[in-house]
Amino acid sequence: MVAESWRDRPTAVQLALLTDPDPRVRAAATKFARPGIPPEHHAHCLADPAVQANVARRLPLTPDQFARLLETGNRSVLHAVAGNPNLTADMVVRL
Repeated sequence: MVAESWRDRPTAVQLALLTDPDPRVRAAATKFARPGIPPEHHAHCLADPAVQANVARRLPLTPDQFARLLETGNRSVLHAVAGNPNLTADMVVRL
């Protein structure tokens, strides 16, 4: 799949992949840290079940985003959040 193998793709291509109707394409587009997710798409991706775990493991989270991810109860998402290096001390305590 192009989204998994072409990691130095332009932003326009990444945006097209992030908004693709196929959840497998969106998941592949967020599997790796590069090329990343533009800030204006963070909230959308964090709300998308197809990519939540992928993005929850590396995006800086606001307290509200963190709380919403915990509320999912999805083990994959919770595990991803727990591995996020951007968590605040308060967030770590809540885990």
